[in-house]
Amino acid sequence: MKNKVGLGILVMIMFALTVACSSDKKDELEKVEVDGSGVEMVFKEFNDDGEAVVTLSNHMDANLDEFKAEAYWLDKDGNYIIGFMDKPDYFPFNEKQNDLVPTGSKLEYTTMIDMDMAPEGTEAVEMKITYARFDDKTEWEPEVN
Repeated sequence: MKNKVGLGILVMIMFALTVACSSDKKDELEKVEVDGSGVEMVFKEFNDDGEAVVTLSNHMDANLDEFKAEAYWLDKDGNYIIGFMDKPDYFPFNEKQNDLVPTGSKLEYTTMIDMDMAPEGTEAVEMKITYARFDDKTEWEPEVN
């Protein structure tokens, strides 16, 4: 009986800590305006593992679950690295995860893009989101200029 009580108390403590940690994480999210303007992704840096770290901002009324994007490779001067047929060299990618970015939030996110994929001379990337899908099943595509 003592073991069951002790185990029950341990489970309750672990649950309380889990809830506290997850709620703290949500409190740490930077808030952005929910204005229907879409999703924004901005390159921040390559981390020590060579992975591209970005900020993701969700200005939509629902949680972001999926996005498709293109990573354009930039040289040290911020110019596109030119590839096939004299066009900017880029890498298309997508990410899918429930509640990736909550509505009205901005967070730091490590992408699947890393320096091993980049052509020689790459110092940064320009991220362009091409599609987004939200937990309410709505979709968004940026306006093409």
